[in-house]
Amino acid sequence: MMIWTPVEYSELFGSNTENLTIPKMFFQNTSNVAFWRFQVFYNFSSEIIVGTFDIEINKPPTNGTCSIQPQNGTIMTLFTINCSDWYDRDGIKQMTIYNSKFAVLATTTDATAQLRLPIGLDQDLHIHIQDAFDCIAEFTLSSIFVLPDLETPNDTFHRLFPFLANNTDRNVITQIITSLSELLNTMNDVINQQAALYDILLMDISVTPLITTNSSNPFEENVFNRSIITELNEHASFREALLVFLNNQSTTTINDLQFQSSILSSLTTATNELTRKSSILASTKCQQLAEHLNRLSKQLPVESVRLTATHLAECSINALTASHAPLLSRMKILDLDMARTDEVLDQCRQTGECDWMDSMATREEGNSHIQRELSNAIFEQTVNIISLLTSSLTTHLNIDQAIEINSSSVYFSLENVLFSSTFKHLKGRNISEFQSESINLTEPIYIRKIIHPLAFSNQSSLTSNTNLSRMFSLSIINRNGSTVNVFINGNDSFEFFILRDPNMPGPSRGLQNALLVNRRKLLFNYHSVDLIKSDTNLTYSIHLEISPLNRNLSYVLIYKFNERPQVEEFDGMKILCYQDLRSNKNYTHFIDNTQTLDHQSIVYGIRELTVTQMDQFCSNQTYSSEDLLLFDTPVVFSDNYELLIYQAGCFYLDDNNNWQSNGLIVGPSTTFYETQCFTTVIE
Repeated sequence: MMIWTPVEYSELFGSNTENLTIPKMFFQNTSNVAFWRFQVFYNFSSEIIVGTFDIEINKPPTNGTCSIQPQNGTIMTLFTINCSDWYDRDGIKQMTIYNSKFAVLATTTDATAQLRLPIGLDQDLHIHIQDAFDCIAEFTLSSIFVLPDLETPNDTFHRLFPFLANNTDRNVITQIITSLSELLNTMNDVINQQAALYDILLMDISVTPLITTNSSNPFEENVFNRSIITELNEHASFREALLVFLNNQSTTTINDLQFQSSILSSLTTATNELTRKSSILASTKCQQLAEHLNRLSKQLPVESVRLTATHLAECSINALTASHAPLLSRMKILDLDMARTDEVLDQCRQTGECDWMDSMATREEGNSHIQRELSNAIFEQTVNIISLLTSSLTTHLNIDQAIEINSSSVYFSLENVLFSSTFKHLKGRNISEFQSESINLTEPIYIRKIIHPLAFSNQSSLTSNTNLSRMFSLSIINRNGSTVNVFINGNDSFEFFILRDPNMPGPSRGLQNALLVNRRKLLFNYHSVDLIKSDTNLTYSIHLEISPLNRNLSYVLIYKFNERPQVEEFDGMKILCYQDLRSNKNYTHFIDNTQTLDHQSIVYGIRELTVTQMDQFCSNQTYSSEDLLLFDTPVVFSDNYELLIYQAGCFYLDDNNNWQSNGLIVGPSTTFYETQCFTTVIE
């Protein structure tokens, strides 16, 4: 007779809803229990009905081990993996081998597999042994070294690529493409590391990943005997050839879906080596796989859906980044793209059918037009892919559960919460009142946050300085998969930060020869900032930092828009006391973007305080505008100071993909490397 023992567990999700989720950890912590009984209570107005169902836990395969021979080799080596003595009463279904990035390398029903491994030092292989009911035992092989072949990396590519054309084995195809892709990625890392040696700014040829790692270089020091730009162009042709081959492969099984998504992620990693053709091929294939994943999502375990969604999100964002980075002067225009532009322009001249050419004076302008058309098309595909991935992932999300993708290509998080608790999860600033016309407070919703490594390019991107910015997306999604608007009431707002590319050159503080001002008999040392904007839809905040060479000095700061301030006429003032430098590196002053609106310039006046004035103003930190009338004699500076003035903005893309700043406010915690933003509307 079986005796049931009640168990209480607080980490169940959806216990009061029609869907119950029991996390993996629950069964891992109770691995000695084989049988479970669950009861469901149906509350009706007249009665309560209890439903009962019993389950038996399927144990994973046991008692086996795996080995690899040899432990070290090159990209051309055939490694043998043997997994022996694994037992499961339901039978062993298959063995799947992943590399250290969890890209699928092989799937086999045999206990032994021969395969080529991608380049890497001290890497791990993860092996999943799966029974007939898809229960998995995991085994890790560590400390595997795969070095480049003795020949040059480019020669290795030419040796391996022909294997693809004459092979129909999906495992072999996957291993060759993965090996070649990882070889190209490693070489691209070396290119980026050596850019400074060729007097090339990294921000001019690449977009910095969201997560950077210090990967070891398996190549000889002088791996490149040609220019970096030449290497980028040749590698771009290699990637394109691989993507053309992959695009012709059918997707008929779940294994195909996993293989191809992981390969797409790897092939698109080096965004500065993706031609326009490569970008659209990758994005289109990624969209097809996302549709396939969405159809199968209910049949797959959450781990498989998440891993495949990660690879497809990476592929999609990589293709988008590659398509608009050249428009933002963040990547070099590849030779293949320029040659194809010339072909299009020649054909247009011969046929006279390209009306858009009338406004193009140069081939560079023609190339930008073609690039922008592609970028817009890939942007639309990316929106669709993200929607499909969201739909696939929500299938496995219960109330209070979250899924997070945090990679070098994209940050993506999805949470399932009650609408009433939305801003607890968003970390809003004391937000107590909010509403939506299309959703009620007790309804479950999804919160989706995405960070792109590069802001989207539009006609105003260069003039709006978004070419060095990341891009943040926040969406509230209802149960039907539709995005809803949320309005925050009162004086509250939602806070978020926009990061800038960390490879952006640091700020240059200008040394101000204030001692020279003493001869000019002025009341203040004046500094003017131009506020004229080429795009009137955008507003900017002003940030001023003063670094005194003598940190015991204090100052008075005044400013006025559009003209020089005077002691009797100014728009704002601030006393900068030396005590503030104990907790800060510099004196700072901030004017948000709502105050600079409709102004053409701002003029600052800086004056050093005397010892008497420091005692008067800094001892109790109280002063008024009338106190400025005391400064009626020419200023006397005892030492010079350094000055940094910069502008910052918070923008959003409207329905026409134009940058706007209406409704967004720049916050005082903004620095040169990130912008603090506040909004009262989430769309």
